[in-house]
Amino acid sequence: MMDINVILVRPKFSGNIGAVARVMSNFGFKNLILVNPTEIDQEARNRAKHANDILSKAEVLDEIETALDRSLINIGTTGIVNTRQTGHVRNPLTPDQLFEKIGDITDNSLGLVFGREDTGLLDDELKHLDMLLSIPTCREYPVMNLSHAVALVLWEFYRRNKIPKKFIPGLKDTTGVEREKLIETFIELMELINYPPQRREKTAVLWRRMMGRSVPTNWEYHTIMGVLAGTVRKIKRDSGDLE
Repeated sequence: MMDINVILVRPKFSGNIGAVARVMSNFGFKNLILVNPTEIDQEARNRAKHANDILSKAEVLDEIETALDRSLINIGTTGIVNTRQTGHVRNPLTPDQLFEKIGDITDNSLGLVFGREDTGLLDDELKHLDMLLSIPTCREYPVMNLSHAVALVLWEFYRRNKIPKKFIPGLKDTTGVEREKLIETFIELMELINYPPQRREKTAVLWRRMMGRSVPTNWEYHTIMGVLAGTVRKIKRDSGDLE
């Protein structure tokens, strides 16, 4: 089964945590990460039924950034969809669109990130994610129960048998560290060219999402990084900031 981490960010109800463990077991997924959860009590264990092993082995962390470090690609979920072309923070893919983007991804770890039962993932948390996924629902009542949303997303992965060997067969993919370096260099370049400060954050999110969807190969990373880093060095050299 694909190396998938199910990440719950600040879940408020223990019963939902147990229900998530149960649906994970239904589809053969075992890795549960909890970020600042409520207490895992008897209700959680009752709802988990025969999946208490997933609860007992769940990793509990304080920060979402630490949880995201566990996976190469992190996909956030949202029930709130921004349909504007400029709405990069909440501009999600449908399941069909997601699988068109990721293709056959088999030997790579992937994080599926779910937010709080009431507010979901906050904008500041969404900015750290590589892709965003939303399940199409009725407009009159679009927000799903946490465990139901997890079940549908895991079912999509299970039924498609997406247990990838490589994002692109025969080519080495970038690591999370390399993609972060691309993003940091891009942000540095924006600062050097005096890109409008009020637009930098959204543009950085746009760049992150582009990198997340494309998953550059190692060769592509070094090519893009060479252009960005070379531009940064030239600007610094011309301005006297680099000897």
